[in-house]
Amino acid sequence: MCRIREEEAQLIVKQNLCSKAPRKEILCELCSLKAVLYCLADSAFLCEKCDKFVHGANFLSNRHIRCFLCGGCQSFTRRCRVGTLEVMIRYRRSIDQSIIL
Repeated sequence: MCRIREEEAQLIVKQNLCSKAPRKEILCELCSLKAVLYCLADSAFLCEKCDKFVHGANFLSNRHIRCFLCGGCQSFTRRCRVGTLEVMIRYRRSIDQSIIL
């Protein structure tokens, strides 16, 4: 591996394995910490703690699909949480683009 590629790879690792440019930081809508999930049903960005609080309230809210955000650029990933399960889902690109950040 050439030196330039090694430096580029190290930079990507430092950015949480994301090669995209970082966006403006998205904050949790309840506590203003950095958001790590987006709940489709509630249209809300949430941190881990607030997600557990909100979606642990009852069995109906626990069924909501929450999409994880990339740790580097905070764009949507294919990892989602349904209840306490983390799953990989396929979705059309238009869903990602329809959510205005």
